Amino acid sequence: MGEKKHTKAQADGLTIQPLTETELDTAVHLCAVCVGENLYPKEELKKILTDPDQYFYFLMTPEREAAGYIYFYLTDLSRMSTLSKLPLEQLALISPKKQPLIGNLQSIAIVEEWRGHHLADRLVQLFLDMLQNKLYADVAFGVFWKPNGYVPMEKPLKRQGFLCLGESKRVWYDYEHLICPYCNGRCECNAEIFYKIIGEEEVK
Repeated sequence: MGEKKHTKAQADGLTIQPLTETELDTAVHLCAVCVGENLYPKEELKKILTDPDQYFYFLMTPEREAAGYIYFYLTDLSRMSTLSKLPLEQLALISPKKQPLIGNLQSIAIVEEWRGHHLADRLVQLFLDMLQNKLYADVAFGVFWKPNGYVPMEKPLKRQGFLCLGESKRVWYDYEHLICPYCNGRCECNAEIFYKIIGEEEVK
């Protein structure tokens, strides 16, 4: 049997809080449960604490229990081409600049019992607000998991004005140590690539 779902009132009481060293183990566990074991080891997440271009935030209950998270960082077209397995020339077509500053939404998830309250939208909005008002990025970008042909993040992204660029095959297959919760081993899942030009009017 699944976990008992939380109410909207409880969801409204969640707060957004940055990753701290005392909560690294929480982050590792949450990532393992939501997107697969070994994709984000503790050593990698710890680097976020001292890297000014990386950001990790929790959705936290008043009892300090994590209901979800978002992880994003600043990067460039070349790295996005590698991550998405799409040609650099194709990515360059969506950019308003020759060398844009890109905010990559690397990972986002809501714990199962907290789903159903548009909490992912809240985290995506945080991402977009920071890119526009604090980090001054040109493009929001993301390579989003597509297990069994379904993109869990598709609706939240489209509600926040993202557009789909296309599909990439077996994006995480080369991560040999990743244990995919859908593939029960090495990840065979595809991905959908989404983007949004920062500063453009949101599509509702």
